[in-house]
Amino acid sequence: MHDVVPGSASFPAPSPAGAAVRGATAEAVANAVPAARRAPDRWHRPRIGIYNRWMSTLGGGERYMAALARLLAESYQVELIGHETVDLSRCRDVLGTDLTGVPQRVVPLDADYRAVQQASAEYDVFLNISQGDIFPALARVNALVVFFPGPPPPPVPGDAEPIGPLAAGWPGLAGLAGLSGPRAVPLSGLYPPEQGLERFVRWTGPELRLRLEDLPGTGPAAVRLVASGLRARGVPSAEIALHDERGLLERWRLPNRRFFGITVPLPEPRPNRMVLRLTTNTFVPAQFGADDDRELGVAVADVSVLTGSSRRHVDYFPEVGPVFRGWTPRRRALWEQSTYDLLLTVSRFGDDWTDRRWGRRGELLYPPVSVERVTPAPKRNVVLGTGAFSPGAADPGHLAMVAMFRRLCDQGLTDWELVLAGSTDPDGGAGLAAVLRAAEGYPIMVLPDPGVRALRQRYAEARIFWDATGLGVDDRLAPHAFEPFAVGAVEAMAVGCVPVAVRRASLPEIVSEGRSGLLWDTPAQCVELTRALIADPTRRDWLAEGAVAASLTFGEAAFRARLTEITTRIEHLLNAAT
Repeated sequence: MHDVVPGSASFPAPSPAGAAVRGATAEAVANAVPAARRAPDRWHRPRIGIYNRWMSTLGGGERYMAALARLLAESYQVELIGHETVDLSRCRDVLGTDLTGVPQRVVPLDADYRAVQQASAEYDVFLNISQGDIFPALARVNALVVFFPGPPPPPVPGDAEPIGPLAAGWPGLAGLAGLSGPRAVPLSGLYPPEQGLERFVRWTGPELRLRLEDLPGTGPAAVRLVASGLRARGVPSAEIALHDERGLLERWRLPNRRFFGITVPLPEPRPNRMVLRLTTNTFVPAQFGADDDRELGVAVADVSVLTGSSRRHVDYFPEVGPVFRGWTPRRRALWEQSTYDLLLTVSRFGDDWTDRRWGRRGELLYPPVSVERVTPAPKRNVVLGTGAFSPGAADPGHLAMVAMFRRLCDQGLTDWELVLAGSTDPDGGAGLAAVLRAAEGYPIMVLPDPGVRALRQRYAEARIFWDATGLGVDDRLAPHAFEPFAVGAVEAMAVGCVPVAVRRASLPEIVSEGRSGLLWDTPAQCVELTRALIADPTRRDWLAEGAVAASLTFGEAAFRARLTEITTRIEHLLNAAT
């Protein structure tokens, strides 16, 4: 029996560990598996590769990455994967996280992320934390951090329904040679097409019968099967056998969660038609906790007949070939993210959208906020609003906050000040100028690019925090107008600055209304809630205490505890993969 293994069969190999080439035999592919992909010995310390294309930008995603890397490095061998070497001392200075001693690995940024995919095969765990960069990963366990899920490409004909003349009986993806020419026709043994992300496959039962038609009597001809075990962790690998009328042609073992293209030559001479049987061991998902009592064999994406070559070989499925070219962009995008065993989401808001767009939920891991290390300061009568003065960022509602504060002042508010602080960029001048014009004549201070320390001081001094991000936008229709996780609200809560925030996106899961802050739907409501809070210091102080306590939910200690739970699950997945 041949073991089909996800390794480097379809990639150029930069090292002996990945020395197989596309078209290698199954035995060669098996022998070329990097050592990290083989079953670890008892004392093996798992290797974790963390990929981030944007590592040098040192932004919010990189802060999250640094926190993960630092904690994981306490128990695992961690390596940072990127496309340029990053000065880790800047991570310490800018992000506040010391990654000294964590090695970096630089790989080329090439088409389809092939170098990164090749590198991923050498780790026990591959963690992709690069926003917007999704590709199939090859480690024993693969995890993807989803700050916010991008929409898959729009549906086109063929996304939801089988394609081509065999649509009534087959999920053909490549046009399967049209109405004439050699082709494969299913006779029996297939379940209906799946739903959700796996709708491009059909499961077999214990035996699939195929009829090959219009075959040449002599000359090169082969049947090509694109399939995967696609089985949950803990389910034995799929073992398949292909038979013709004369007996066994090939036997294979398919790893779970990977697709492979397997090409098997057809013996000569051959009839114009022949029947093949694909047999496999089966499992019942219900016995492994799923709501599915079918007896399933192997997940088949395509079967076709090739006449240009009869070379026996196996290739890892993302290599562009006659079948893959037939996939629509939507199918490819959904399949690529389905190769990750685990998704990590940074808010329930983002997790809900991940489920809506990708059909999967993730493990919730809030970004760590340094709430335990804040420095209190004497409070002043200040309402603070933060957010970038940049046109490309989510609109923080600066102009709306100016208008609301002006209304409070026009109605008699005195001895209070509004402070608006945020970063700028060369293209943000017009937005900043508009805010400055609107603030003229009122006790409103605008602080562009205040710096980390100065901003923390403003949080510590303020009594009330306003968040109007995405005001006027429906987060159910345009979620991109909002932050995946409202870090600013947590930073304010940690120093007893009471949040009065719009009821949108992640804010309702951060602010417990009436306990740690207040939520509003319209600017008029925000004005009235703020006025009442200013007039009632006792309630304001009580909410401030609740805000400090609630902020610990999003602190570094909570992040560590939750990450420990997640790594425990990853270790279980590693054991199952072994």
